[in-house]
Amino acid sequence: MRTENLIDSALMAAAYKGDKSAIALLAKKGGNANYKDSVGSTPLMATCQRGHLECASQLIDLGAKVNTIDHEGNCALMYSVEQRKGQELIQLLIAKGGRVNARNKQGQTALMFAASKGYANNVRKLLRLGADVNLVSENQETALTFAIVWNRLVTARILVNAGADINWQDQGGWTPLVYAQQEKNKTLIKMLERNGAIT
Repeated sequence: MRTENLIDSALMAAAYKGDKSAIALLAKKGGNANYKDSVGSTPLMATCQRGHLECASQLIDLGAKVNTIDHEGNCALMYSVEQRKGQELIQLLIAKGGRVNARNKQGQTALMFAASKGYANNVRKLLRLGADVNLVSENQETALTFAIVWNRLVTARILVNAGADINWQDQGGWTPLVYAQQEKNKTLIKMLERNGAIT
């Protein structure tokens, strides 16, 4: 393996671990902040996946591109929202030019990722920063669909209050209420019906 690849691989590992000192040292040795591994992941994606805010800022200062995508079309923002306390990472990435409504190869957005995890504060942050609550994935799923399928009551309520289309129908004609009924989640069903959901 070439020396450059060894340094870049080490930089990726340091980013994943959140080791600021190692990142700085490897950058001085020529480490590439935009290096991609075998699945297209970058050091910025790796550090966001682990919730390392300071390392994310450090890598961006070293030239890491915030909108780079991996082989699945996921960007750093999509990884940042999978952290329970990802609000500061979300803020940083979008402030540095991250696209809040970016889609991966399945047409999924960061808001959909956050909704499926049930991380309410991340959902609120994305909405405040301009996330479109009614974007639809390749499989005709909305963020509300993801919240319901994963039984995320609080997240679903936030999305409904933010204007989610409560009667959206997917290709099979399923609405959010039908999904909630399929999950047999009585609390979700009642919440949707109170807000005007129809079968």
